[in-house]
Amino acid sequence: MLQGPLGGGASGSSGDLEPGQSRLGTDTDGPAPSRILRDLKLASQLKNGGGTLAAEKPFLCRTCGKSFGQRRALLIHTRSHTGEKPHPCATCGKRFRQPGHLLVHKRTHTGEKPHRCGVCGKSFGQHGSLWNHMKTHSGEKPFCCQLCGKRFGNMLRHKHGVHSVL
Repeated sequence: MLQGPLGGGASGSSGDLEPGQSRLGTDTDGPAPSRILRDLKLASQLKNGGGTLAAEKPFLCRTCGKSFGQRRALLIHTRSHTGEKPHPCATCGKRFRQPGHLLVHKRTHTGEKPHRCGVCGKSFGQHGSLWNHMKTHSGEKPFCCQLCGKRFGNMLRHKHGVHSVL
């Protein structure tokens, strides 16, 4: 079966996923979770324009000199200098620079969790949370505790549970 950058099969079968949910590592004979993490990183770089040449980024920020490949990306970046947040949450009033950030925030009110782990079935509201969760399946332990010297995939969970540090 062909694999996409997010580890989903090419057959298009959605199994027991709700509409709008994504799943990582769903194929039993598919890629290992560590490969899924690598593929996610690559997909993220491609989506965010990683690896493009400066000549391909003609839109220049007049404030800091950073360049962008798309005019819209420059507009959103400019808001980091002006403080403009034109996207308010109708529920709580919190404001956001990007409509996508508002969409993710709304999930805190609705409880929607569209990002589902294909290994254990746990769901998350943000793809970054799923990404971090996938480390528990891959065995990746990038964080070293300065208190005990051991390595962990989730340092906050370790410190809170073992060292009782918030």
